Order: sequence, then C-alpha cells, then structure tokens
Amino acid sequence: MNEPQELLKRYQPKLVKSINLDRQMTSLRYSPCGKFLAAGGFDGTVRRFDATSDDLVALSSLEGHSGWVTAIAFHPHAQRLFSVDSWGRFTAWPYTEASPGPLYTVPQAHQGWIRSLAVSADGTAIAPCG
Repeated sequence: MNEPQELLKRYQPKLVKSINLDRQMTSLRYSPCGKFLAAGGFDGTVRRFDATSDDLVALSSLEGHSGWVTAIAFHPHAQRLFSVDSWGRFTAWPYTEASPGPLYTVPQAHQGWIRSLAVSADGTAIAPCG
C-alpha cells in the first residue's frame, strides 16, 4: 500500500469559502474553536471574521500595530489571539469580544522584524521569532 497516495485520495483539498479583501494579508488562522478566522495584514491590522457564517462575515478589526502584521497565533485554551509585526511589536487580544482592545503590548519584543510566532500546545509558552 502506498500510504501517501491513499491519504491524497482520501483528503483531497477543496475550496470551501473565499474571502475577497481590499488589502494583502500575510497570515491566516482559525481559532481553536473554529468560530473565528483571523488574518494579519500589511496595513497593520488583524481582520476577524465569523467563521460560522457561510459568508465569513467581517467583525471589527484589531488595530494598533505600527508595521505589517507578520504572524498571528491563537492560544489553545484561553480566548486570546497573539499578533506580531515588522517593527518588533507583540500584542495579545481578547478575540471573541465585539470590539476588543489590546490586553497587553510589548512594543519592542524584538529589535526589528518579527517573522514568526508559535504558542506551545499547553499554552504556557509563546515564542516570537525575529
């Protein structure tokens, strides 16, 4: 049995939903609960969408970054979204609120560009990579 071929037959990718935005986005993630979709963009915002609707209804954006939002990550258990930007800023958000503001921000988490972000499976560690 050719396992990769069998998996490919079983799990064929297919387009389920499409989002047409007016700006470029750099990262996209579903929340652990699957109810929210977040996208980080070149305009310094994190856009949020209601992923339970067929039309991916836009929710209020998360604003406050100085540069491009280069990476986003969800906490696996708490309702927190983390975002980082090209100026080294790290921000935590309560993503389920109607009009969330930042919970906290570290303006210089790195000296310069943060390119990636990871949250441990148990949620006890966050690692920005710059």
